[in-house]
Amino acid sequence: MPATGAPPELHDVSAVGKDLVAGGRPFKAVGFNYTYASSHPNVMYFDRPSKGRLLRIRGDFRKAAEAGVNTMRIFLELPTFMVSPTQPRRAALQALRRVIAEAERHGLYLDITGNLVWHADRRSAWYDGLSEEERWAVQARFWRHVARVAAPSPAVLLYELTSEPITCEPPAWYDGFYGDHYFAQCMVRHDVGSEAYRRARRWLATLKRSVRREDSRHMISVGILPLADNPFGYDNLADVVDVLVVHEYPENGRAGPSVDVLRRVARHDRPVLLGETFSLDPETYERFLDGAAPVLDGSLTFFDGRLPDDVHESTVEDFFYRQNLDTYLRLNGLSISGGPGLPPHSP
Repeated sequence: MPATGAPPELHDVSAVGKDLVAGGRPFKAVGFNYTYASSHPNVMYFDRPSKGRLLRIRGDFRKAAEAGVNTMRIFLELPTFMVSPTQPRRAALQALRRVIAEAERHGLYLDITGNLVWHADRRSAWYDGLSEEERWAVQARFWRHVARVAAPSPAVLLYELTSEPITCEPPAWYDGFYGDHYFAQCMVRHDVGSEAYRRARRWLATLKRSVRREDSRHMISVGILPLADNPFGYDNLADVVDVLVVHEYPENGRAGPSVDVLRRVARHDRPVLLGETFSLDPETYERFLDGAAPVLDGSLTFFDGRLPDDVHESTVEDFFYRQNLDTYLRLNGLSISGGPGLPPHSP
């Protein structure tokens, strides 16, 4: 998208059988998880909104659009948006409204992933002291407030009710620690056979119903691990989401098994979005993305505001970031340089 040109018109994206459709035409999501390593620009902005942080997001969205992508996945932490079991944080909701406006400005769709409790130091004691179903009630209120803000916008691709939900035994609520995050949140306690499967579906239905009270137009999903026989696996949840969002990271030299996973997911009568992917090996990555392409309605890799030409490979993380992003953009026929944007580490 030229820097001076008008952004493309955004049409609501909907699921029609196993396909995504926008404005009567097939739609393929190509884009980014707006995060990498310790860089989480939108999380920082929602936590402490400022003009400088909004300008950072504006510049990054512009770069993404100029590179040719159409989708950005943003992240909403529950403790940032809820100050008590019933009271939302108005400043965070206003910040979300501004980010949605930036997406509209640049012709980008948003995968709004919320109900996250990633940072241990930002947890709320009142939330962690609740029972399982009391937590569900808070999550439902969170989503109702978010959907009320987002519902009018054509820039919303979908709502991800959470990312990588799990079952667990007391007293833990969180797992999947990596870097400075707990990436998995427990939604169902006491994993006892089929009861956990029923409760996972009940949890999803509870949050979905809350969203639908405010927004009947945009799609709903959950970011799931590539598991079949699991309460939060694709076999159990496929018929209660609009699109199957799967996270899959191929092992070096083993593209085939990851392609097979996505083919199994695609047997359900739902569109399939590869919501998270990354590889340390370009050859494996290329074989994986090419092999999975026929069953996918889109894919999202990672982006921290830098396109490949902005990365000077000063660290191992930088090297693999550039390599992964370069391969992803090239395979999707997109630009590796984009426009000028803002410096990746603006305040």
